[in-house]
Amino acid sequence: MFTSNSERRARETLLHFELVRTFFQKATNIAPKDDEIVQVVAFQNEKEYKPYQLNAGATAYYERSQSQDYIVMADIEIDHYPVAVHEYTHLVVEHAGFKLPIWFNEGLAELYSSVEPQGEKTMVGRDGCRRSSASLGLM
Repeated sequence: MFTSNSERRARETLLHFELVRTFFQKATNIAPKDDEIVQVVAFQNEKEYKPYQLNAGATAYYERSQSQDYIVMADIEIDHYPVAVHEYTHLVVEHAGFKLPIWFNEGLAELYSSVEPQGEKTMVGRDGCRRSSASLGLM
């Protein structure tokens, strides 16, 4: 992770990404492998992020180069984790080699943006603005 945030916040964010990666690996077996490192670039605030922002509404995005995957985030506030997980879902779909229609790819990414650990289980789904305990039974 490359960030101007505190080490503690960076570790918390990486832990969340690791939980998400583990979820995808167990539920689908198509998450990036252990040797496929995803670089996370996380700015401290919107002002730092603005020169790198893809468009006015993007608070995070996924970018793939020939040799590396990147998730770029405006900040690492917990409230913005779902946007970053949405982008991580695009990474998983790309690594799986799926050629999905845009509407379906975006729908999957939006669904999985709500991935949240709940003890020994991982919950997927959201009730309006607050996360729900609706599980799809994936784990």
